[in-house]
Amino acid sequence: MVKCNKDQVTRLQRALKREKNPTMRQRIQMVLLRENGMTQPEIAEAMGVSLSTVNRAHMAYDHGGRKALEPKPSGGRIRENMTLAEEKVLLDRFAKAAGAGEMLNIHDLKAAYEKAIGHPTSNSTVYNLLDRHDWRKLMPRPVHPDQDIEAQIDFKKKGFSEAVRRARRIAAQRGRRLRIMFADEARFGRMNRPRPCWAPAGVRPRVASQFIREYTYLYGAVCPKDGTCVFLIMPASDTECFQIFLDILAKKFSRQHILLFVDGAPNHHCDDLVIPANIMLHFLPPYSPELNPQENLWDEIREKIFKNYALKSMDEVCDKLVEAALYIERNPEIVKSITSFPYIVKSS
Repeated sequence: MVKCNKDQVTRLQRALKREKNPTMRQRIQMVLLRENGMTQPEIAEAMGVSLSTVNRAHMAYDHGGRKALEPKPSGGRIRENMTLAEEKVLLDRFAKAAGAGEMLNIHDLKAAYEKAIGHPTSNSTVYNLLDRHDWRKLMPRPVHPDQDIEAQIDFKKKGFSEAVRRARRIAAQRGRRLRIMFADEARFGRMNRPRPCWAPAGVRPRVASQFIREYTYLYGAVCPKDGTCVFLIMPASDTECFQIFLDILAKKFSRQHILLFVDGAPNHHCDDLVIPANIMLHFLPPYSPELNPQENLWDEIREKIFKNYALKSMDEVCDKLVEAALYIERNPEIVKSITSFPYIVKSS
């Protein structure tokens, strides 16, 4: 049975050429085949569908045109307890506690949600709610309780750039290129804390955990601009060891002027410390390890090299530190990616 005029058939043929949705293409073809004189049973057999499918497509087109052939959207929150806006209002009540790291579980949120909807619900409903609004459970960033936030902001906005400008003038006066580096020392030893790891379903890894108080120190300095690093294994975190590290750093970059940012540890500003001529020390704000990109390298070393090992001797610890230093030094692109803090890139 022919239902369309010539103009409608032409529009359907053009739509078929443009259409990418396979369901929509199939329905348009059903209508066009009818216009070519085929019966519904013949169309159903030719297209490999049921007779009722063909009949529904024809009826939809006859009543609503090509628009009626479009597939109806599926899914959606058909049985929602709250609208997205209402969910957001509920979560906003917990935003302050979340920002302070106080939401260790969903107990209080679930109680508030059940009170709002008037009946009990499952934990998965609350987890889905959190997922819809991009909440996630993660490790808080540890900070010192005595840190000065304003001092950190001032350093990132003005202090760092001003230190770089002063050092650049001095380097120019001495005819040397300026190298900006960040230094720190970290303790590594036989005391290990198991870290989260991947495992297949049904497997929970067993990892040895030991509290043997034997350790040594890895001194390190990084240049975020090009990913260059210098490492030195030393027995202690004291002035003598830091002096040796500074001397090696100064010798390695003897033709450059180094602006070296360090924290306020006692061994970094002791009166007995002799600063090499081509190094200028600048101290970071107190209790601000998050401003030092060298800290990120310690995390990288612990995760990629030390993993979940319970090392049996200090010789094994030193071997791992050598492996770690070589890994970092041979991957400057990785170093740049994890040490190029925005405030450093902007002012360097």
